[in-house]
Parts: sequence; C-alpha cells; structure tokens
Amino acid sequence: MKVNPGFKPSEGMESFINWFDWLSHELPPGPCFLPMRYYVNFHKGGMPFLIFGMMLYYDNFSLACWLYLALHGSYGLIWVLKDYTFPDASFQRKVTFLSFIIPWLVVIQPYKRGAYLIASGQAPQNPSPERVCVCVMLYVHGIVFMMGADGQKYFSLRVKKGLLNDGFMKWSRNPNYVGEMMIYSSFAIL
Repeated sequence: MKVNPGFKPSEGMESFINWFDWLSHELPPGPCFLPMRYYVNFHKGGMPFLIFGMMLYYDNFSLACWLYLALHGSYGLIWVLKDYTFPDASFQRKVTFLSFIIPWLVVIQPYKRGAYLIASGQAPQNPSPERVCVCVMLYVHGIVFMMGADGQKYFSLRVKKGLLNDGFMKWSRNPNYVGEMMIYSSFAIL
C-alpha cells in the first residue's frame, strides 16, 4: 500500500466534519433562518405528551409505561428548562428548512421507538424492582452530570473564556455527554 506523503490523518476527519456541518446546518435550498433549538426543544419537551398519548391509545397503564413517562417525560421538560436557563450556543445556530426537517426524520423519529415498544406491549410491562432501581439511579445521576456540567460550562465561560478544568470538568472532558449516556441507558434498560 502506497502512503501519500502529504496526507495528514486529521484531513479525513476534518473533511467529514465539514460535510456533516453543511448537511446539518446549510442544506439547500434557502437561507438559514430557524434556530436548531426549536426542533430539539419541541421534540424533547413534547415527549411526556407523546408518551401519555401512547398510553391512552394502547390503553396501557403498566408500571413500565408510568416509569418510562416519569423518566423520559421529565427529561424532556428538564431539557427545555435548561435551554431557557442556560442555553447551549451550538443549538442557537440557525439552519435551513431541509436541515431542520432531516434530523426530525432521521434522528428524532427512532428516538421515540422505546416509548412505542413499551406502550404497545412489545416490551416487558412489569420490570423487576432491581431493574427499576438501576434505571432510576442511572437516570438521576445522569441528570445531575448533564445539568451540572452544562450549567458550569455556561456560567464559567460567561466570566472567563478558556479551558475548564475544575468542577465536573475535573473528572472528564465531556461530563454532559457522560450524563446523557447514563440517561439514555436508563431508558434502554427499562
């Protein structure tokens, strides 16, 4: 295999990031006019209503449904509260109409599958007390990490720009993502 002497390993990744950025923000036609936060907030904030609607539609009021509503529903409302209290600058960026719609179809629709599986009765309806305990503990710790790290980042960077290396950022460069993974793991385990 011949190696290109001018190739820099980061070029491939940088090219992918530029392409993904174009796709997720500037996909033609039209100008960028809708802040990305609108569809994220509508989707996440709408989850408690969607889940409860599924519970009514499928006439399913099992422990699994109520617990999923409590966890995923409260997460959506907490997310909207977080966005209005200490917003993430990356979600303020405006996108084109197609860049607004495509994530809705490709990313957000599969996100609702867990609620559908539980409400429609295709997933276990009576989780064990141990499973409930694990789900709740993962979720609560995940919310603390996500909210704490995002709050720390927002308020610290307002005072002084630069790399954060204390508080939540002392243990991990991405504590908010660690929190998100814990939250979504609690949904998946349920």
